Amino acid sequence: MLGDPAKIIVRIEEGSIKSHEQKLCIRPLSSLLNVDPITKIQTYNGYEWSNVSVTKTLGYHVIIEINVVISRFMKNNAYSKIICELFHPFIMEDGKRLHAIEIDPGFKLRDWKLPLTGEMISCKIESVTEPIKRYCCLYSIAEEKTRSIVINDVVVGTSE
Repeated sequence: MLGDPAKIIVRIEEGSIKSHEQKLCIRPLSSLLNVDPITKIQTYNGYEWSNVSVTKTLGYHVIIEINVVISRFMKNNAYSKIICELFHPFIMEDGKRLHAIEIDPGFKLRDWKLPLTGEMISCKIESVTEPIKRYCCLYSIAEEKTRSIVINDVVVGTSE
């Protein structure tokens, strides 16, 4: 549901790992955007820490909800969701990028590893909602190394 917290792993200072939650489309990324401009903001892209830039857009957006099953070795499955625009990129297990509107249940996303333990995480699409038009605030995060970040325990593509 729109407005549920989204978790993004960020590192604001070297060695300091923090998990920030924000309300996508409703509440600003205050914990990220209010950081001293000299401090570099980094996110985890599934394999390493990387510098990012964040921009905010407010207005009418056509959004979609992608529900994902998350599998970890020797642990019960977890569930997550990503709320995004129709053309937000997702990275499939073969490295191909598909827009959110092109994704179907059963598609497998790129695996990634936890930053501290190196444990591999697998993600598979469980369901995709019908697009809806909504007045909301969305954030675009640009990551240059792999053009990917981990949000809600799912590796997704980022802006170029």
